[in-house]
Amino acid sequence: DLRSTPLSPKFPGVEIHANVLYDLLSGRFFRTLGKGRSFVLAALAALVSGLSASALRPPWGTFGTLAACPFPWFMAGGSVFLRAGVLCVLAAVAVWAGGRYSGLVGREDPPEVVLDEVVGFLAAALWVPLTWWGISVCFFLFRIFDILKPFPIKSMERTLPGGWGIVADDVAAGLYALAATRLVLLLAR
Repeated sequence: DLRSTPLSPKFPGVEIHANVLYDLLSGRFFRTLGKGRSFVLAALAALVSGLSASALRPPWGTFGTLAACPFPWFMAGGSVFLRAGVLCVLAAVAVWAGGRYSGLVGREDPPEVVLDEVVGFLAAALWVPLTWWGISVCFFLFRIFDILKPFPIKSMERTLPGGWGIVADDVAAGLYALAATRLVLLLAR
């Protein structure tokens, strides 16, 4: 009878029921988090939701990816190694924030978390020419691979724990999309 709570991923359900009953009997229905904790929770929710790209109702992943489309142009001045370094740092932040948020809301891969789509799309666009055609092809192929989740993407999402599973499947979809985009652009010449 273990449940995921904001305090612990494995919390005894009987203790939850006892706390609810105690709160009902004592008249304490609502508790405030305090200004510091409320701010941290709001900042974490904004970070993992792509700064509100997920507020647009389904499909969250598509809106998160659309929000990421300008980022390759922002990183255009740097070398591919600098872009890969930025991608690694952003992926680390996404693993931490996605795992933390997942634990707070008690769901394995919350759909409102779109920072993983941003990281996956940036992986897909890493070696793609920065043209409207290149980024558009990259966008559509990334969404296809992210939705269909061909082998081994689906198993990565299921077997890796916490934020690792949330982010790894999108990075793998991004690498598939990168290869497919390069092939499409090569054949379209």
